[in-house]
Amino acid sequence: MQKGEGKMENQRLDFGEIVRKIAEDKMLLPDFQRGFVWKDEEQRKIVASVLAKMPIGSILLLKSKPDEYASKSIGMKEKNTYQSQDGEVEFLLDGQQRMTALTNVFSNVIYEKCKMFSKLSSRALQRRFF
Repeated sequence: MQKGEGKMENQRLDFGEIVRKIAEDKMLLPDFQRGFVWKDEEQRKIVASVLAKMPIGSILLLKSKPDEYASKSIGMKEKNTYQSQDGEVEFLLDGQQRMTALTNVFSNVIYEKCKMFSKLSSRALQRRFF
């Protein structure tokens, strides 16, 4: 076992740092995780908790190589395809529903990643969703 391998640690992450990691695909969702299922009510509650500066629980991350697991960007349905990318990413093992809801509300990560699809949609759909 190499130094630091298999070690668990507790870190405090700033929400802005989490959103940045999600935007840069440094935090990914492994494919074995279920899809996003939260209804509007659950999403409203988590947003209200954040705005009230209440704790929203912890998340569980696994540091690994990006091609270690089939994965997708948080908030997206398509799988990522990595061509031997160097470095490490963090796979979100617990907290996906919360992180997806909060990222959708407090950032434009999903909007930016969906821009390419706006070229394929009609003008009416673009006005409504993009």
